[in-house]
Amino acid sequence: MILEALCRGNYSPPDLITPSDPDYWETNQQVGQIMDLLKAQLSEPHYKLVEQLVDTIYRVQCFECEAYYKLGFTTGMALEREVQEGLQQAILYK
Repeated sequence: MILEALCRGNYSPPDLITPSDPDYWETNQQVGQIMDLLKAQLSEPHYKLVEQLVDTIYRVQCFECEAYYKLGFTTGMALEREVQEGLQQAILYK
């Protein structure tokens, strides 16, 4: 159940969805190729710094995804409330 997963911390939308856009897979592959090139050309300390940068960027993106999810969810709930109120008013004015 979703509620159990939420309570147990096992429900994270960014972890549950893999983008279906074919460009996602191509772009993800390009990231790997670029990282391989950097690993071959940089000293180990510099490459570790690049890895740290990439990890930090991914973490920022997870925060952004979470914020987008919250916005989408709350907007959907507000829309549902507006629809219900509209239906109630329509029934009252019949």
